Amino acid sequence: MSSSQFIHIRNYTQYSLSLGALRINDLINYCIKNKSPAIGISDKNNLFGSMEFSLDCVKHGVQPIISCDLSVVDENYNSGNILLTVSSKTGYESLSKLVTLSYLSENRTNNPFITFDELSENNDGLICLSGGKDGLINNNYLNLGKDKSLELINNFLSIFKNNFFFEIQRIKKLEVDPYIEFLVNLSLEKKIPLIATNENYFLEKKFHESHDALICISQQKYIDSENRKKINFKSFLKKPNEMVDLFE
Repeated sequence: MSSSQFIHIRNYTQYSLSLGALRINDLINYCIKNKSPAIGISDKNNLFGSMEFSLDCVKHGVQPIISCDLSVVDENYNSGNILLTVSSKTGYESLSKLVTLSYLSENRTNNPFITFDELSENNDGLICLSGGKDGLINNNYLNLGKDKSLELINNFLSIFKNNFFFEIQRIKKLEVDPYIEFLVNLSLEKKIPLIATNENYFLEKKFHESHDALICISQQKYIDSENRKKINFKSFLKKPNEMVDLFE
């Protein structure tokens, strides 16, 4: 699909008391206004927002796309996230099982994660993105080097085959990022498609300050507190032409 046909929101959402401040009605109105037939949501390590989101989208003629950012842990690698997106009813069942395993398996209650074995057994109907700034492959590229990243990529290819995609993110236009260059070159070599994404935490630029205040409340911090979580002011829901321009 072209960028004007599909918008995917990577949103650590309002439903899980985390960093996002996007409301379902705002997202649906955005789709209607911009003639976007589909929009996605991705909770982090849960699916709390998926039902309400899906029902409201369908009610207004917008195709809901359900995803989840899941943490992957393996003793051979640094941990990190991947993005799993549902492509069918079977995919939703697979994702639901993975989310359940991430909490209910031994020693995971306070730190939910999945393993490669669990991914291998529960991937039908799922599309896998390599993850963004906190992604599994990026973490290993930065901390353990290219070889470990290549090992991981081959693992994902063996599990997901043609349903594995490289995810790239950029804050500034023409930003030089060795990791993105690494993925772009590997994409050409291994014929793995690239998907450009943006972390969306609020609807428009003007909401950055109010969103920053919400983050302070959630962290029990002051605006001028040092070493607190901050979100870049460009983490708003970009229009398709803005995304195209950013990654041109």
